[in-house]
Amino acid sequence: EKKPLNEEQLEILRDCMLSRRDRAILEFFLSTGCRVGEVGNVKVSDLDFNKKTLLVIGKGNKQRRVYFTERCKRAILNYLKEREGKGIYSEYLFCSSKAPKNRGINVEPHEKLNNRGYQVIVRKMQEMANIEMKITPHTFRHTFATNALKSGMRPEIIQEILGHSDVGITLKVYAKLAQSEVEYSYRKLVS
Repeated sequence: EKKPLNEEQLEILRDCMLSRRDRAILEFFLSTGCRVGEVGNVKVSDLDFNKKTLLVIGKGNKQRRVYFTERCKRAILNYLKEREGKGIYSEYLFCSSKAPKNRGINVEPHEKLNNRGYQVIVRKMQEMANIEMKITPHTFRHTFATNALKSGMRPEIIQEILGHSDVGITLKVYAKLAQSEVEYSYRKLVS
């Protein structure tokens, strides 16, 4: 069973000495709920920093709107500023920090991160944070959805954000409540 990160684990991850790119990746995953394959295809030009939103292409080539937080926006802007200062160019939001091969007088753009690249970065985050549970890019999606449900977001809205075709999928995968939450709610509302 996949488990979301708890609040303490999230703060430990944020406290790690992450590069600006890795911090932006962490905040992007946590605030958008995107799949790793969707994040890999996001271009800088896709982001609307004023509205803190973007369109992503999900499963089945379906387009949907996702949103990001102010914390995520700041992390991305810091990363892009640093990237520009280092002469790193790519149309993609997240790219490799390895220098591209130069072909003649044309300088190739840096390659976009692929799924494996995100997995390596997330594993490095887990090791730096010394968190025992296995963390993958999908753990962040699961954490996003679980926290949204706990905060009172309607399942239909979470379904839309995550790009699920059926709200039943959202409920089946993310609405498993811990027994302590059930007891707390019961005691608060019934007792």
